[in-house]
Amino acid sequence: PPARSGGGGGGHGIGGGHGLGPGIDGLDDAARTRGGGGDGTGARGGDGTSTPAPVTRPPYMREGPNPYPEHATPEQIKEIQVYRANHEPGYFEKYYNREGDRLSLKVHDESARTPVQLHVDPETKAKRAASDAPPPIGEKYVDEGARTGDRAGALDEKTLKKLDEAAAERQKYIDAASEAEKKKQLLANGGDSEALRAAQQEAKTAMAARTEAAERYGETIAREQVIPEHYPGSTPETLHGPANGNDQFDQVWRKPDGGYVVVEAKSTVSTELGSRKIAALEGDRAMQGTRDYFMDILEQMDRRGNDIPSEGELAEKLRKAVKEGNVEYILVKGKVDGPRYAGYEKYQFKLD
Repeated sequence: PPARSGGGGGGHGIGGGHGLGPGIDGLDDAARTRGGGGDGTGARGGDGTSTPAPVTRPPYMREGPNPYPEHATPEQIKEIQVYRANHEPGYFEKYYNREGDRLSLKVHDESARTPVQLHVDPETKAKRAASDAPPPIGEKYVDEGARTGDRAGALDEKTLKKLDEAAAERQKYIDAASEAEKKKQLLANGGDSEALRAAQQEAKTAMAARTEAAERYGETIAREQVIPEHYPGSTPETLHGPANGNDQFDQVWRKPDGGYVVVEAKSTVSTELGSRKIAALEGDRAMQGTRDYFMDILEQMDRRGNDIPSEGELAEKLRKAVKEGNVEYILVKGKVDGPRYAGYEKYQFKLD
């Protein structure tokens, strides 16, 4: 299964660094702040340095192969994971590299969540949570739902032309954003504040255009290649989500048999999934691809249905189809070879 992110909700990303800043390709780079991230406890040593307080065993931690209470809160799960990383033989090595970065975001422990990102003290080797946020509820995949395609597998020349055009547009905006960022950096230490402000605005605009081009590429692959190849005869449903792409699915398709295909599209295989706070879970976060995330998006569609009746009607149809097992919730990730289309990866989320 593909890479995930515990961060904000549902963006497509561009994948690939392209000199636009650290961490675009990295699995856990967004959480690699080494200057802290613990709980703020600790005593001052005699030389003025901070000596972390010991990580004690949480009183609610159970004995046995599964130490998590049956109804553990996200915060309790985080505390148990940190304790295990410090004290349970093999736990840290199984899930982390020596710096505390998770080896894989698709691997869960007995809590059914990805272990939290850690900060490892370089001297004492004590391990602390890198963030106060608990791990989000993780997505799961239907094994037989995984598929891949390559450039040679494009449906026809017309389709390949559309895919190449979208890939070339994505690359064009990546290059433009890179140049705008370089220009901004050159002016950063100069004395021309007006020129710097103009360059900062130019870089911001270029970054937004880059993101939009990346989104279009992933959605083009889903629309022009993946759906016709795997779900022939399906028709697109009209969606009325906000222009920023939040609180909505990327695409919804009606299959000839009456079922639905719901699509989350990403521009490259390195683009991570997002997460969102779920009101029904008292603010706990859930990853894209989970049932909690899916149902929360339907709630947002219900709200929009107050002004746009068709949006609420579609939400109700999807809710009914989920209960009947007639929804395939899929993830499509594009592949690129510079300005050319290079294929895709397709995964199916478990909605049970």
